[in-house]
Amino acid sequence: MSKNRPVLDASQLKEIALRLLGRREHSTYELRSKLLARGGSFELVSATLDELTSDGYLSDSRFTEIAVRARLRTDDGPIKIRAYLSQRGIIDSLIKHYLPSDQKFWLERALKLDQLNCMKRSISPQEARTHEAWSIRSRLLKNRGYPANIIRQVLESEPD
Repeated sequence: MSKNRPVLDASQLKEIALRLLGRREHSTYELRSKLLARGGSFELVSATLDELTSDGYLSDSRFTEIAVRARLRTDDGPIKIRAYLSQRGIIDSLIKHYLPSDQKFWLERALKLDQLNCMKRSISPQEARTHEAWSIRSRLLKNRGYPANIIRQVLESEPD
């Protein structure tokens, strides 16, 4: 049984959108989905999004920049960040613009994350070379969204 929601008018849609944007940045795709789910017609939702974009309230570029910064603070890797942004309808050119592409940058982050993980788990430099430790260390980096070539470099590096 589906709910029969009344179709929202333009002012109601704008009010809902501004309330949502007041809480956090949204991508155009996210906001479109939320407004349609709340009962907006496709035409009115599109017009509302166009108005919000032209007024500067809605920006996929700003959303991408903020999302990348937030994901970097949680030590996510490039694969996980890219997937997060893609799921929110961000186009590849914006992702490429805001997501660092320097392999050295990602390697340094992965090394730091691995070092913290080893300290947290009390894995000594000698134990870090065991098969079991490699499995634990690689799984953490993989789950955080680091690519295989970076993980391999981290595991083959000399632990501190």
